[in-house]
Order: sequence, then C-alpha cells, then structure tokens
Amino acid sequence: MQMIQLSYFRTRKLEQLLTIGEACGVLAVSRTSMYRLTRSRQIEHFRVGAKICFSERQLHAYLDRHRRRAIGYDEDQRS
Repeated sequence: MQMIQLSYFRTRKLEQLLTIGEACGVLAVSRTSMYRLTRSRQIEHFRVGAKICFSERQLHAYLDRHRRRAIGYDEDQRS
C-alpha cells in the first residue's frame, strides 16, 4: 500500500514540473536569462537527466522575491 501511495505522490509532483521553456513563459524572460538565473543559483531548479526542471511554486516564489513597486503606484489607491 505504501508503494502505491508513494508512486501516486511522485506522479502528482511531476505534474507540477515545468521545462525551461515553460518557465521562461511564466517569468516572461528569454532562455538566455533563464540559464543565467539557474547558473547563478538565483532561482531554485533541479535536473532530471539532462533537462533542467522547475516547480511552479518556486517560480512564483522567485517572482514574489523580485517584485518591484511601479513608480507612482500607491497600493492604497487600488480598486
């Protein structure tokens, strides 16, 4: 029973993995920029064989850490 649960857990986790191309789309950056972020370890990633993979949760965490407030934007004035 535990092997089935573990297998199900791993399958569920794999569904949330993104390729480098998909991650570029989420962050709206080029492949060159994404490779630079991974090389400098600014964004969490891992390899499956030769492929670089990202979890959607970690991409959103990266966005949250690097969010900048727009000039003249007042959060209290949001509607």
